[in-house]
Amino acid sequence: MDLKTAFVISQIIGYALSKVIGIKVCAEIDRQKRAPGGLVWMIVVAELSLLLFAILPNNLKVVAIFFNGLPLGMVWGLVVLYLEGRRTSEMLLAGLSCAYIVARGGRQRHRPLADVDLPDRPVLDALCHGHLLSAPVRGIGLAPQPAAETPDAADIEARVKRTTMGGSQRWQFFRQFLPEMILLSTVYFFLTAYRDFRDNFGKEIFESLGYGQTPAIFTRSELWVAFGVMAALAGLNLIRDNRRGLYGAFVIMTFGVFLLGAGTILWDLKLVSGLNWMILTGLGNLPDICPLRFGTL
Repeated sequence: MDLKTAFVISQIIGYALSKVIGIKVCAEIDRQKRAPGGLVWMIVVAELSLLLFAILPNNLKVVAIFFNGLPLGMVWGLVVLYLEGRRTSEMLLAGLSCAYIVARGGRQRHRPLADVDLPDRPVLDALCHGHLLSAPVRGIGLAPQPAAETPDAADIEARVKRTTMGGSQRWQFFRQFLPEMILLSTVYFFLTAYRDFRDNFGKEIFESLGYGQTPAIFTRSELWVAFGVMAALAGLNLIRDNRRGLYGAFVIMTFGVFLLGAGTILWDLKLVSGLNWMILTGLGNLPDICPLRFGTL
């Protein structure tokens, strides 16, 4: 196993573990601690992990990058807490998803794990851009509660009133939907692994496709993916009935899995270019985004 592969696997393990930890942390954290104590400290821990990644020997860098993924997996969950449970949740989450996808493509040229010979690059990038986080985090922390968090009467009527789930309530929910949770989690696990492989090795994939001298290719491909995700989630927002909305999410998820296979077959048959293949496989990760609809019901 080469060094970069070891780093990627270690970071993904930390990221996956953080999702499990986030089931408790994101469900129980209160509003006062959510922004300053939650988002900021998680980013600080991730930054310190990158600092250790720069100074530790190679055999210990794997540990540092593991702790980098550990807090980052919960950042999304904390942000979504401000957006879910509303009539406009799909539109808000569509914007958030697009920002994430476009940024993901834009940073590929200096991906923290893209060049293991430049171990100080991740921490320097984070230091240069970290200050941009302070203003929005402070803004959502200071926003009045009715505007930032509490759904109005129409939101509650369209969805349900949000309450914090304790440990016993979470276990009750899990037991009630155990078969469905296992199936969805299995699909989500493999799609997440596929997405991370595509992201972390995007540089090498595009080079093998003949786009090595076109750094902007990352952004070009992810812009199309972002538009597709926004269109899908915006379409779900038009479905007012929650049960039909759930069926719609399943349809989009199934179509996304179809795109993964169909796009690769078309590329193997030389019917689409390498760029279009990457766009189709990026759109094929729609099932990775659509579970957001479940949280907005």
